[in-house]
Amino acid sequence: MTQPVLLTTDFSSNSRRAYPAAVHLARQTGAPIRLLHIIEHLFAGWSSDTTLSWDENKVAEASRNGLEADAATLRREGVEVQTVLRSGSVVSQITSEAEVCSALVLATHGFGGAKGLLLGSTAGRLLRTCMTPLLTVGPDATEEPKGLVLAPIDIHEPPCRGIVDELQRLGQQVDQIELYHAIQSPSAVLMDPTMSAMWNTKIAEEILVIARTRLEEHATLVRTGSALVTMHIEHARRPAEAIAERARSIGAKLIVMSAHGTRGVTRLFAGSVAEEVIRTAPCPVFTLRRKPSV
Repeated sequence: MTQPVLLTTDFSSNSRRAYPAAVHLARQTGAPIRLLHIIEHLFAGWSSDTTLSWDENKVAEASRNGLEADAATLRREGVEVQTVLRSGSVVSQITSEAEVCSALVLATHGFGGAKGLLLGSTAGRLLRTCMTPLLTVGPDATEEPKGLVLAPIDIHEPPCRGIVDELQRLGQQVDQIELYHAIQSPSAVLMDPTMSAMWNTKIAEEILVIARTRLEEHATLVRTGSALVTMHIEHARRPAEAIAERARSIGAKLIVMSAHGTRGVTRLFAGSVAEEVIRTAPCPVFTLRRKPSV
C-alpha cells in the first residue's frame, strides 16, 4: 500500500485550512490520509491537586470524537482516512509518525519578521527534525496546490533528487514550472560604491552565466511531462523575500524547494530561507530535505 499522507490537526479553523491540500495530494498519489491529533501536556509536572488539573480521560475522549468527526468529513471527499491519537511533545510526535508517511501536511499561522524568527513555529522546528517532505498551507494559500509551480533552485548545490522527482511528477499535472534563482548581493557590495561597481559588471555577469547553466541542468531533468518549464533569474538582497514576491507576482499556486535544516545560533542570526518562505509565501510550500545528488 502507498505510504499515507500525514495530516495534523488541533481541530481549529486554522489547522483545517490544510485539509483540502491533503485531500488533493492523497488523490494525486493514491495514498490514504493519516489524520493525527496530539494531546500536548501543557501542565506536565504540576501536582494532581492543582486547581488547573484536568481529566485526561475526558480530553482523550473529546479528541477521539473530534478525530472521527473530521475523518468523516474527509472521507466524503472520496479518500481513505486513518485516525491516530498521540500525547506528548507536538514536534517529536509528528516527527515520529511522519517516518512511515510519504508526506506531512499542516497549516501555518504565517508569522513573519522577528516574531516568527525568535518565537519559532511548529513548521520551522519540523524542517530541522523531520526528513519527510513537508507541505505547509499558510493563511493566504489557495485551496488546491495546482497550476503554475515555482521552484527556487540553489545553484551552489548539485540537483536535489527529491526536488527533481517531485517536479517530474508535477510536470504531468500542471501547466507550467518556473525554475527560479535569486542572486544575493554580498552585504559589503551594498555599502561600498567601488565594490558595487565591480559587482555590477564582471562578478555579476559571471554568476549570471553560472546560474543559467545550473538552471538549464535542472530544466533538462525536469522536462519529462507536458508542463512548460521556464527559468527566471534576478538579483535580490534577501532571497526568501524575493521568492515569496516572485510567487505573488506570477500567481504561483505552489512553491517546491529544498531545505537544509539550519539549527542553533546559525538559524537565530541567519535564519532559514525555507522557513522564512513558509512564513511569507502566498501559496502552499512543499519543502524536501536535501538527499544525495542525482
